[in-house]
Amino acid sequence: MGSREQSRGTDGRAQKKRRPRKPLGDTPFYAPPLALYDLGLARHMKNAEFVRYQTLLRVGNYHYGSDMIHADLRELEKLDGIAPRTGREVNIRLAEYGLVRVLKTHPRTYILLRPESWKPPKPHGPRIAQADPLKVREHDLPSRT
Repeated sequence: MGSREQSRGTDGRAQKKRRPRKPLGDTPFYAPPLALYDLGLARHMKNAEFVRYQTLLRVGNYHYGSDMIHADLRELEKLDGIAPRTGREVNIRLAEYGLVRVLKTHPRTYILLRPESWKPPKPHGPRIAQADPLKVREHDLPSRT
């Protein structure tokens, strides 16, 4: 039997119950902005950059959806494990992508920018296209020379 249950509607016909769109059940979660994937930034970002951006999104979400976050590098390290020295480099890269603005205050102020202002990376690599199932064609991949 499938995971979908059936019930009877008011007209007596069987109706499929919709599964809730909660991939983790009742566990709270948040999703990364889809524009990260649509623009190809997720593929370009290093692990530390992706993790730090997710940490900033989570902290902003915790502060009632604020797009301005005040945190120093040591406090952020406690949340995501990125060392302060690496964190400074990550801040520069996130600012280059147009994901955040970092103000040199004490503690640092991070302003999360809207996807409309993000700068797409250089065009190369596979793109996600609507297909069933997902197909990545050989000419979409970067050359290995």
